[in-house]
Amino acid sequence: MRLGDGLLLAAALSLELFFIHRYWAGATTGDIAVIQSPAGSQEVRLDRDQTLTVMGALGPSILEVRDGAIGFVQSPCSRKICIRSGFHSHAGATTACVPNRISLSVAGMREDGFDAIHH
Repeated sequence: MRLGDGLLLAAALSLELFFIHRYWAGATTGDIAVIQSPAGSQEVRLDRDQTLTVMGALGPSILEVRDGAIGFVQSPCSRKICIRSGFHSHAGATTACVPNRISLSVAGMREDGFDAIHH
């Protein structure tokens, strides 16, 4: 690796950090969560603590809304990745229990009007 390669790499990393800060640091807290399941779609407000039972392909999953965040707390899947993903409160956050065919997405708008940036 030569000096020019190092400078190019440093410039690319600096630019990436700039874009991450510019477009993702301003994420706002979501207002609702959209839950998709084999039974359909439902919206849940995140401003009230509650426990939800959602039927999936393998059986019921239990989701909990607590302090403006939502997450899986019980699920019949084997690996429990959905539970380990934790609670989500920022607009655009998404998690799923793929074997049970249940997903949730936190919805809300960023201060600049974008809810996601795709490239």
